[in-house]
Amino acid sequence: MTKKGENKKLVAHTGRTVFFIKDLNKLLNSEDNSYDLPNNFLLQLLGISFSHSRALLATELQSTAYADKFILPVVNPGILLPKNLQQPKAEK
Repeated sequence: MTKKGENKKLVAHTGRTVFFIKDLNKLLNSEDNSYDLPNNFLLQLLGISFSHSRALLATELQSTAYADKFILPVVNPGILLPKNLQQPKAEK
C-alpha cells in the first residue's frame, strides 16, 4: 500500500491460500492439459481467497501503527474476475 499522492510504500503484504480440490482429475481436459472449472466455482474460490487475505492483513497489522487504518473492503468477488469469467447479469 502506498500513501495517497506519494510513492512511499507503507505496507507490504504477502499471503497464500491453498485449496485441495477433491476429484479434480475429473475436470481435466486431456486435449490441452488444463482443467475445466465452472465459473461459479472459481468465483467461490476467489471470494474465499479475498476474505482470507483480509484476515491475514488484519492479523499482520494488528500490532503496528497501521492497525485499524488499512483494510481490504468487503467486495463482490465477481468484480475481481477477468471480464470473460464474470457472470452475466440477470435479466429483469
